[in-house]
Amino acid sequence: MRRDDPGAHRAVDVLRAAQAAAAAGSPAVVATLLDPPDAARRAAFAADGSILAGALPDGLREPVREAVSAALASDRSGTVEVAGREVFLEIVAPAPRLVVLGAGPASEPLVEMAASCGFDVVVADPRPAFAEASRFPGAVEVLVGWPEDLEGRLRIDERTFVVSLLHDERFEGPMLPMVLDSPARYIGAMGSRRTHAKRLERLAGQGYADAAERIHGPVGIDIGAETPAEIAVAILAEVISVRRAVSS
Repeated sequence: MRRDDPGAHRAVDVLRAAQAAAAAGSPAVVATLLDPPDAARRAAFAADGSILAGALPDGLREPVREAVSAALASDRSGTVEVAGREVFLEIVAPAPRLVVLGAGPASEPLVEMAASCGFDVVVADPRPAFAEASRFPGAVEVLVGWPEDLEGRLRIDERTFVVSLLHDERFEGPMLPMVLDSPARYIGAMGSRRTHAKRLERLAGQGYADAAERIHGPVGIDIGAETPAEIAVAILAEVISVRRAVSS
């Protein structure tokens, strides 16, 4: 398209609308028709399915809206066939967020690996001696405090993944209810099967009957991991499989 072509300006407006939504913290999807007679016709969809900018031909809006929902669920851009038409869906979204509770040795490789995979990583621990920013150069933030100190600072939403590496019940006990009260996409907690069973029993007694469904425990895919780096690989593999909606 020529620089003065009105269609080019509309394409820029659609992309800008999606980028504005992402900058505000909400993912958006730009849907572009690839085949004639509407090639390059596009619209930006918000996460709730509403159109932010642009337009699609009558009869395509609803099926594309459904495809947009599926793309957001798997966090994948790509070409799909919708109602017999080829449509390219481009996800425009803020980086996914990983909150790591616990700043022990196992958290260091997890933070670095997750950051290299595109996550904005936040580390939180009630123990000042552990939560030192210098130990986590890949983290966007390292926070010290108990739930009452962290309220409003962790910003856990539907695109946030949470991993608890707090081994001691004294520290994990107060933290997990805070996470269960949030809309976190994923919650994983470290510990043996016996530890996890006790964890679920304790949480059920506190009124969290859905804890068994929401908490992945023991956290991570079972690959026989032993070292902190191997444990980080197992955990991150599970987080990514949930992010991409891959069936286990």
